Amino acid sequence: MKLFSTALIVLMGTGIVAHQAHAGPCSKQIAELETALRDGSASPSGFTANQSIGAQLSHQPTPSTVERAREEAAAQADEVLMKAKELDATGQHAECMRAVKDARVRFGVE
Repeated sequence: MKLFSTALIVLMGTGIVAHQAHAGPCSKQIAELETALRDGSASPSGFTANQSIGAQLSHQPTPSTVERAREEAAAQADEVLMKAKELDATGQHAECMRAVKDARVRFGVE
């Protein structure tokens, strides 16, 4: 009986680990979006912001403003990815798929 109990505990533990390692149905789409955002295949048009007053006055952007814009775009992408991963991990698969779809449109990912 002790051997049976030990075997049952081991099998249950293995099942729990396997269940935790299972990715949600949205995981593939998240990975594809993340790859597109990281490797630069996303359209630059997705990383836009409102036109500044300086741009309206025909002022050229400085290197620091360009770098700040890149950092803000990367932060926005990270936020979107984190939210999608959270939705996927908590079983909110329809919401996850919708978030990934919206992000693809927003960031110009084909």
